[in-house]
Amino acid sequence: TGVSVLEGIRVVEWGEFVSAPFCGRLLAGLGAEVIKVERPGSGDEARHHGPFPNGVPNPEASGLFLHLNVGKRSVALDPALPEGRDLLRQLLADADVLLTNYQPSAMEEMGFAPPDLLAINPRLIVTTVTPYGWTGPYRDLPGYDITVLALAGVSFSVGEPEREPLAPPYFMGDYQAGLTASSATVTALLARDSTGRGQHVDIAAFEPWATYHAGAAVTTFVYQGVTGHRAGRRRPDLYPYTLLPCKDGLLCLIAREGRQWKRFLLDVMQREDLANHERYRDRRTVAEQYPEEMDALLAPWLMERTREEIFELCRRGRAPFAPVRRIDEALSDPHLAARGFFRQLGHPVAGPLPYAGAPFQMSDAPWRMDRAAPTLGEANEDIYCGLLGCDAGRLEELRLAGVI
Repeated sequence: TGVSVLEGIRVVEWGEFVSAPFCGRLLAGLGAEVIKVERPGSGDEARHHGPFPNGVPNPEASGLFLHLNVGKRSVALDPALPEGRDLLRQLLADADVLLTNYQPSAMEEMGFAPPDLLAINPRLIVTTVTPYGWTGPYRDLPGYDITVLALAGVSFSVGEPEREPLAPPYFMGDYQAGLTASSATVTALLARDSTGRGQHVDIAAFEPWATYHAGAAVTTFVYQGVTGHRAGRRRPDLYPYTLLPCKDGLLCLIAREGRQWKRFLLDVMQREDLANHERYRDRRTVAEQYPEEMDALLAPWLMERTREEIFELCRRGRAPFAPVRRIDEALSDPHLAARGFFRQLGHPVAGPLPYAGAPFQMSDAPWRMDRAAPTLGEANEDIYCGLLGCDAGRLEELRLAGVI
């Protein structure tokens, strides 16, 4: 029970694919009303990306779209047309947040630059999520995960040492940008409570990665001269920071603190000889000079045990190592089940499916997850009736003209 954090806040989401829609989904979970603006006919790009049930493309059943757009309402609208721009301005005049990931030049050409929008609605929070930010020399260049993560310095350390650098997979750059945009938008709403004024929240997708991820290595470079390099499935400057096989799959072994590693060797493996061996005391030396040697010493113990057996031993011994699970295993994970993380929602086309739920729980403010992703334009009549006075003839005229 209780009122959601953003109850009463209206968000207009005018964006596509991953970054802006993921931000919108998080805001919807916090209780905001999120109105998703999509192109008539084709809709959000994610609708055509999949994966699709049985591999059959269907814009109403894309797994990516369904995941990113839980809890929203959809209106069809083409702001490239004058009538569409007028309708969007009317929507924004009464909105609390505009969330978009279109390029600055495209928005400026249509008259939707942040100063233009704040002139219409001074209390509006204009959150823009772009690859390189609203200003600067790269602002109008095309950008994708691969370019964003390279500019952020992350790809430098991802991949095999003798091959080309890689980007982390599955649009992780876009997801991180959307997550950052959601927290920044909430912060701007809190500031508005004090000032009464809206503002432009400018998220450059490469900056969170350069700060949170690549930025974490700055101190080791400044104080120890460690530059890092690609090392495949392991981190090159600290042991253990890797994936290793066990009896029935892979185990993730990451010990940021020396005492965690000692607990694993002493209390879990009961290998005092390894824990106190002079050759293996400096974990940085092990990582840089002979990580395969240490892997080989761990291998017999790991290969005699399953992931769950090792996981239970590690929990008892307070070593932060865990199984690498398949998707079907994650869906049936007892911890996630106890949290009620996955929620079943029905959809008129895709049918009932489990969806990822609240990323965190609050005691007095529930996470809102009461509807699946919308079908294209399902809220047209409801939303536009409020703007146009329920003139059915006018709505049909706009539909035939391709405006809605």
